[in-house]
Amino acid sequence: MEAMLKSLFRLKSTCQMYKVGSLFFLFYFLFNFASISQNVSLYGYAPSYKGEEIVFSTFSDLITNTVENIGSCRVDSVGNFSCVLNLNETKEVFTDLGIFHCIFYAEPNQRIKINFPEKVEKELKDFLNPYFEPVQFFIGLNDSLDINFNIKTFDEVYDNYMSTKFLNMYSKPGKADVEFFIHRTEGRFIDSLNQYFNVYKKYKYASLKNLSYIMDYQRMTFDYFRNNPICYYNIAYMELFNSLFENFLARHASTAKGEELKDDIFLGRGISAIKNTLRKNIEFSNDTLQELILLKGLHDAFFIRNMVQYPTFPENQLHQVLDSIEILTKIPAHKKIAKNIRAKTKFLASGTEAPDFELLNNENEKISLKSLHGKYVYLNFCNTNSRECREEFELIKQLSKRYKNLEIISISTNSNFNEAVDYFNTNNYKWTLLDFNSEIEVVKKYNVNVFPTYFLIDKIGLFVLSPAKSPKENIDQLFKRIFKENEALSPNDYDDLFKKPSPLK
Repeated sequence: MEAMLKSLFRLKSTCQMYKVGSLFFLFYFLFNFASISQNVSLYGYAPSYKGEEIVFSTFSDLITNTVENIGSCRVDSVGNFSCVLNLNETKEVFTDLGIFHCIFYAEPNQRIKINFPEKVEKELKDFLNPYFEPVQFFIGLNDSLDINFNIKTFDEVYDNYMSTKFLNMYSKPGKADVEFFIHRTEGRFIDSLNQYFNVYKKYKYASLKNLSYIMDYQRMTFDYFRNNPICYYNIAYMELFNSLFENFLARHASTAKGEELKDDIFLGRGISAIKNTLRKNIEFSNDTLQELILLKGLHDAFFIRNMVQYPTFPENQLHQVLDSIEILTKIPAHKKIAKNIRAKTKFLASGTEAPDFELLNNENEKISLKSLHGKYVYLNFCNTNSRECREEFELIKQLSKRYKNLEIISISTNSNFNEAVDYFNTNNYKWTLLDFNSEIEVVKKYNVNVFPTYFLIDKIGLFVLSPAKSPKENIDQLFKRIFKENEALSPNDYDDLFKKPSPLK
């Protein structure tokens, strides 16, 4: 491949001899040759996963951490599997198997033997626990000179030092101690020729220095970012970048230097004005880095809220800046990040399509969200062991009597669905109850972390409210506007339910 590219550059000096069409053909050939050759072959033996599909993923970018699937395979009846991943540069690849988050670093044109851990399924409580931490497991450790072996070994040494030296925020090693650790550690890996691993080490050391004694984002920007190549998919590089520029727009706008930046955004002066303002600070004079910092700032401005000490920007203005970068940027990686930020802002947002599901009811019939199109759906995730859920069931009961054209759906997260069915029958609850055990991923699809959680979905499957108010929060006022019909109860009867605790059965 390298020889072919050199030939192309030699050809360029005498391009007068060739027609433009020939050059386009050659570029097309080389591009496709490169694309075809940038594959990673995986194989292995995993008898405890017989018959299961294994999906391999990576991060589309390391600012939004958007997950994209890059390959899958099915383990055969013996336990063998093989898979081809489409990968054009070194990236972290992962797959979630039960309690394990299996990772490895894949380089283009590699053939890697994968060793999975013995299968251990998640328990139901793990699926429902938003703080569940999977067990990280390296699965590509076959060669002591391999990038995976080196990164795992390096991380063990690095993490051990961090846990020993950084006992708390008041206990940090001094410069001499840190430099000695770096010198000693570097001696173990000095012969590495792997570019990804060498960058990984460099930025891990930089993070250590920043935590210990530098603690100055301007100096770190000069030393490690302004005049260095941007490594969009190097985990250590982007960890330091994200830490250094966390909530950048809000933090910078709260300083004397950042007053003009704040005005640029609030007054909608446009991307050119924002970039010109940033360019006045020498650490942001690198246009490519500046744009990446802006994207990081936009991402955090959307998703890091309620920080009293920093200004909060109007979302309309943030979207205008994001639109401009997505349209005008000449850097494909930045266009991808901008698109991913946009998609993240729209995830489960009002006006977007609600994720479909297909769950079993108490009569073992499959009910999908699509099958309910044509009706408004008041969807709630619940558990009959929750006191708050039980209290609100009584209020939902009144809603179900009053609004006959409102489809009320409760998705039970009880480990034993029959327990929930019995509770509904005992209390004469007539609305639809579905079992999440028939599609456990529905909790993840709707990003549900607490119970009860509510959503209101319109007749064509779009979110009206996401999340929606609960019955206690007077969702009835919205239903009154939607359904102009006679009510089964008088408003006073219903309003009284909010003032008195509902009886628990």
